[in-house]
Amino acid sequence: MFVPTFRSEWSINQASDGWDGFRGLLNRIPYVDRDTAELEVFRYGSYALDWGWVYRLMFYGGFVVSAWMLREDTEDPYDTAIEARRTEPGPNQ
Repeated sequence: MFVPTFRSEWSINQASDGWDGFRGLLNRIPYVDRDTAELEVFRYGSYALDWGWVYRLMFYGGFVVSAWMLREDTEDPYDTAIEARRTEPGPNQ
């Protein structure tokens, strides 16, 4: 999950926090908007990629959360890295 509308105090003062490129990438995704019961409160869009889905969740017309979900058969690089660290010999081995 990533909240593109959140900014740190430093990034507000410096005009960039290093995530502007990622925010731009998320904004260029051609999300397909989906119907919800209360569009004023919550709306979302989704887009299928070859590795899974990406979602744009919008609350109250302005608070945006981006989320993504890997396909079940897609290997998560984060999980792979964690597992590799678990199986590495430690200093006492």
